[in-house]
Amino acid sequence: MTLSNSADVTNSQTDGSGIDPGLAAIIQATEQEQPGPQWINLLAGPWLVQGRPVSAAAFVDGTRDSLFNSVWNTPDARRFRGSDAEKRQIILQDLQPAMGVVEQSAHVAAAVLHLVDVTIVTATGPSLHPPVIRIKANSVDAWWVTDFEVKQPKGGGGIGVGFSF
Repeated sequence: MTLSNSADVTNSQTDGSGIDPGLAAIIQATEQEQPGPQWINLLAGPWLVQGRPVSAAAFVDGTRDSLFNSVWNTPDARRFRGSDAEKRQIILQDLQPAMGVVEQSAHVAAAVLHLVDVTIVTATGPSLHPPVIRIKANSVDAWWVTDFEVKQPKGGGGIGVGFSF
């Protein structure tokens, strides 16, 4: 991976932020739309987060698309009697306050990784599948870009008891 300014990555290690320099390099490359991993796995606390790294601009676009589709498919929107173009304009206008905040937050200088096509899982409970997510780099405990295998423990741990009379 080629970085245009390695000082940015080096500073992340020495500034006390606790951000892994390799992760910082991935964030930098992604924001500059340079080649990098197509998929990343992150451990953040009890969560395993998997997704495709994207730039802040792609995160904003993905957020807008997801919100738009959610509103477009509501019962109220399906009952709308105007043209699709009118419906689209109304939905985009209604989304603008939320999108304004998302756009501002996405362009704040921060060590944040933006992901799309996300799966979030814990050891227990259901998995979450948000279309986009942003995660603070200093909250990542471990990361890798290779695949992995889930192995179930052998033995059931069950106890069998028998009685004979």
